[in-house]
Amino acid sequence: MGDDVKLSITSRLTWTTALLTLVVFSISAAVLYSIVAKGIRDDAIRSADEAVRGLAFNAVHQWEALIDRGGEAQLRVIGLDAPHWAVVRGSGEVLTGRGACLDSTAFTHVGDSHLQAHSGEKFRVASVPMFDSPPETFGGLPDQVQEIVRQESPGGAFLRAKREVHRGRAVIEVTLLRDGGIDELEFSQDGELIETDRKKLLQEVPADLQRLITADVPLEDIAFAGWQPYHGQLIAVITGVDGTGARREIAISRLGERFELDEDGRIVRPAGPSRLWVVTAVRAQDEIVATRRSLIAVVAAFAILWVLGVVGSWWVTRQAMSPVQRIVSTLEAIEVSNLDARLPVDGAEDELNGIAVAINRTLDRIESGYTREREFTGDASHELRGPVAKILADIDIALSKERSSDEYRETLMRCRNYALGIRSLIESLLWLARLDARRGDLHARDFDLTEVATDVIRVLPAERASRVRLDLSREESVVTAYGDPDLVRVMLHNLLHNSLRYSPADTPVDLQLSTHNGTTAVTVSDRGCGIPDDQIEQVFSRFYRVDRARSRETGGFGLGLAIVNEIAIAHGTEVAMTNLPSGGLRASFSLPRHNVAESSADRPE
Repeated sequence: MGDDVKLSITSRLTWTTALLTLVVFSISAAVLYSIVAKGIRDDAIRSADEAVRGLAFNAVHQWEALIDRGGEAQLRVIGLDAPHWAVVRGSGEVLTGRGACLDSTAFTHVGDSHLQAHSGEKFRVASVPMFDSPPETFGGLPDQVQEIVRQESPGGAFLRAKREVHRGRAVIEVTLLRDGGIDELEFSQDGELIETDRKKLLQEVPADLQRLITADVPLEDIAFAGWQPYHGQLIAVITGVDGTGARREIAISRLGERFELDEDGRIVRPAGPSRLWVVTAVRAQDEIVATRRSLIAVVAAFAILWVLGVVGSWWVTRQAMSPVQRIVSTLEAIEVSNLDARLPVDGAEDELNGIAVAINRTLDRIESGYTREREFTGDASHELRGPVAKILADIDIALSKERSSDEYRETLMRCRNYALGIRSLIESLLWLARLDARRGDLHARDFDLTEVATDVIRVLPAERASRVRLDLSREESVVTAYGDPDLVRVMLHNLLHNSLRYSPADTPVDLQLSTHNGTTAVTVSDRGCGIPDDQIEQVFSRFYRVDRARSRETGGFGLGLAIVNEIAIAHGTEVAMTNLPSGGLRASFSLPRHNVAESSADRPE
């Protein structure tokens, strides 16, 4: 049975720990995997964005190659060596490209980084505006370079500037837009002018631009109005007459990207739907493999940790339950013959030691109760054996020969007295048995204590009743109390009987009833010899008698005060015995005056 209990507790605790750790580890694994997967995904997105931005940067720098030439075939130079790229309008129209990006319908929302499936293969796709940030500004150039630029190209509009390595040395290239052409000035890092190159620009509408314009907005009488710079780009401004007869100005790049003009005819911003985006796609196979590997690694690591946690919890639980096994084994070995056995208790202040201490205290009470019952049985047998032996002896003597009627009568009277003593003892034992059975189950109620005390005195023999003096405090005619009136009557009878028995025949016994702070006090005082101080605590033990010889003369068995003590305990009170300075003994106890629970319930709010 002990092993079953231990294994049951160990198994339950182990499985509970396993389930809790499984939930915690699952949540932790999911969180960790999401963090790792997000890191892998962010790295992939960052790599794709860097590739796209590199392509867009190269497209800006190769814009010069498209200044003097037209045709979409020239746009392919933007792609360089990238296997998957495209140039896309903001509307999602793919202008040109190659690989997975060509003729794709996934670019209707350009600017987003996302996974795209193409021919069963997944790609990480990213896009950036072709001309997202302006090149180096004119104000960012060295002061000496700015001064030379103003002298060499007076009135020129700053187009762009870039720093690069040319012919083995670092140079600064500055490009300016003049009427009809472009000036390119090359400076050293020290601000020394190295070379000046002047190029002419077309002063008529290129055929490819005219085709792009008329495809969207039918215009007549198209004319070239000039070039304007915007973020390092050359933007052509075209005029024409629309269908309403009004003349309009349209700003458009050689790639077909349109721009909005203000009232003064200056470029403000790119037109949203025609904005050009550079899109690139990078195979996501490495990302997918890395993500899968991270998932396998996270799941495997947490699975191993979970198994180790379950095994560890089982071992810890088993070790923690070993004291329980010792407790169970010790309890199973306790029999009636070794009620003095106790559970081992060490100095640790934990729950198991607390349980062991509580069980040991319970065993102490059981052993003490068993000892008392055994002593009680022995004392009761001893007390009954004496009267029965006397009855049998008197009967045997009476039957040994012929007797006179007076002798028979005398023998019968002695046997009757012995039988009365036995009956008194049996009644006392029955009272103790009833009290043990009724403990905690009193028929308590409010009753008139004065009436109960008067009845007790009335049933005493006349010579004894005359010695009892009833004293009601404060001259109250009625003193009430809360308890079992039948048991309280037995208490008063035994206390009065004890005082009358052990006090001189010519001395009174005082019975006082008093009330104070919701309680009723009962005091019985006599003028007897009292009880030695070292034996006051023992007088309530069953069959205990201060003077056994004297008790036998008076017919006592040592159960009267034991019954009084049991009744007091049942009422939640105790009887105090005190030797009076002037001689004699005082016994007192108290009872509630009213039922506190009912009084509180009846009290108005």
